[in-house]
Amino acid sequence: MRNPNFSTSNAERFAKYLTTTVVDHKEVKRLMDEEGVTNEVATTRATFRDVSLTRNGLISTYKYGQIKYKKFDSTDGNSVDRYEKTYDEETGHVTIKLPEFAEDYYLIPPICGEGNDPVAINGGEKKHRIIVGAIHTLDWNQVDTQNDCMNKGLWIGKVCRLAA
Repeated sequence: MRNPNFSTSNAERFAKYLTTTVVDHKEVKRLMDEEGVTNEVATTRATFRDVSLTRNGLISTYKYGQIKYKKFDSTDGNSVDRYEKTYDEETGHVTIKLPEFAEDYYLIPPICGEGNDPVAINGGEKKHRIIVGAIHTLDWNQVDTQNDCMNKGLWIGKVCRLAA
């Protein structure tokens, strides 16, 4: 809403984005199979908003993140595995022991990676990182307010305006 290029059509698209609902079809099937409810009841119970707002009015949503599997050894600067690996001695199959909780993953943006502008995490240090459950912000001067694709900013559910 602070976008200097604000328009009624942008506000309408934003309102539609905030009120979009989705149906979890696996849950519909489970409810029908395991609880014996009708398709109509199961669909109603398995429908939810895709985006939520917090009590403070912040957008609470999901953003895809890419797991960063490597890190640098602080003693010699060499690239090493971030997560423990085990190898099956017969097949060579590799199993990576990932963190138990989503908050403990080291995630980076999948498109820009560690390029472009770093984001402030919970109002603190700026990093090229996504932390589950944290608030990620950019300074206003780091945001390109045009409505075209591939502009700078923290995009969630962005709808691109394509030239005709």
